[in-house]
Amino acid sequence: MSKKIETPSGLTLFYLGPDIAHGKLPALLYFSLSGEESLELEPFCHPPKKLEVEPIRTFSVTLPGHEEGLNKFHAMKFWADSIRDGKYLLEELITKLDESLNWLISEEIIDPRHVAVAGLSRGGLIAGLLAAKNNYIKTLVCFAPVVELSVLEDFSDFRDNKRLNDRASRLSLVGAVEKLTHLEHLRFYMATRDEKVNTDSCYHFIREMAEKVHEKRARHCHVELYLTTPIGQKGHGTAPHIFDEGTELIKRQLLR
Repeated sequence: MSKKIETPSGLTLFYLGPDIAHGKLPALLYFSLSGEESLELEPFCHPPKKLEVEPIRTFSVTLPGHEEGLNKFHAMKFWADSIRDGKYLLEELITKLDESLNWLISEEIIDPRHVAVAGLSRGGLIAGLLAAKNNYIKTLVCFAPVVELSVLEDFSDFRDNKRLNDRASRLSLVGAVEKLTHLEHLRFYMATRDEKVNTDSCYHFIREMAEKVHEKRARHCHVELYLTTPIGQKGHGTAPHIFDEGTELIKRQLLR
């Protein structure tokens, strides 16, 4: 069962692992759906549950559109509508997550030398944007991640609207490559034909990331893309053994 902690930024963080009274530990920040579902609902909670037996804390937060009373299956429409209405829900969340991570470190709840982020689907976008903002994060692992909002069905009208397209582009991982080169390990898992979040957008991001790492001679930054067999609706699914593989990398990075 997950526990909760309130941060000065106003976020409620849910976590698995040793109680915070036990002092600072390596930490994973993992995003998928609501904070509780990300840590407790299969198959979304597969990585946090695998790490629960380790001296690691996994934190999560409820993503916009996943609050109580809202339909999680319409969350991407909720995101798109918020941008159309001039709201900055995602930007505000990233800022609060960044502040909360820094606070957890200052309170000696998280060991600043061992911090990773990971995400599934829409949570992958949040994980990547947070990694671009906080240099304590050294490992980023994403499963079937959203890389570009504009490729999603609920954002289709953005492509012909410069104002909306510019807003969506500022939330793109492709636009964040410069700020991700501090990472030591970046690994993405993507199906060879994911029609929901678009395999090509992920491949494009990895190519841009690899070029930026080469340009900056950032030899410490390992960039990897693992292409997997499509499963699930529109090829947008992650098999248990893929979750296991990515979680094993996170564990090695956090406990080394």
